[in-house]
Amino acid sequence: INKFQKEHHFKILNNYPKEKILKFLTNWATEKRKKEVTKLTKSLFEQELKESIENLELIENYEHKKIFIEENDGLIGFTIFIHLFNDLWVGLIQKTKLGIRGLSQYLYHLKAKEIGVNKILTTGAEAHDPNLKSFKESLRPIDIKIIYVLKIGEIL
Repeated sequence: INKFQKEHHFKILNNYPKEKILKFLTNWATEKRKKEVTKLTKSLFEQELKESIENLELIENYEHKKIFIEENDGLIGFTIFIHLFNDLWVGLIQKTKLGIRGLSQYLYHLKAKEIGVNKILTTGAEAHDPNLKSFKESLRPIDIKIIYVLKIGEIL
C-alpha cells in the first residue's frame, strides 16, 4: 500500500461517469481474456463480467458505497460495496487495471476505512483462479468459508 501511494499520483473519487466505468470494464475484460485459464474459470469470469455490468444498474436501489481511483485522468480501479445488514458489508465489484502493484490492496484498505471498525466485509470466491486465491489469502481474512452458489439459468 505504501509503495503504491508513493509511486502513483492519483485521485480518490466517490462517483464516476457510468459510460467511463463501462469502458474500463471492457478494457479490463479484454486483458483478462488473454490469460491462460481453465474453461471453468473462463466461464465464471464471463458470468461475473455480465453480473458486474448488470449490478451497475441495480446498485442505486441499495445502500452502497463506491470508491474510484483515477490517475492521469483515467480510471485505474474501483470498488462498489453494499450494506447487507447490521455490521455486514458485501464487496460487490472490485476491478483494477492489470499490472498496477498494490492497487487492489489499497482499495481493500480504503473499503475497510470506509465501513469502519468492528464491521465485516465479505468478498466473492476466487473462481478457481490460484492467483486470485493467493491474493485474497494475503489479505489475512479473519475467516474463510466454503460457499456454494446455485445459479439457475444459462451459464456462458
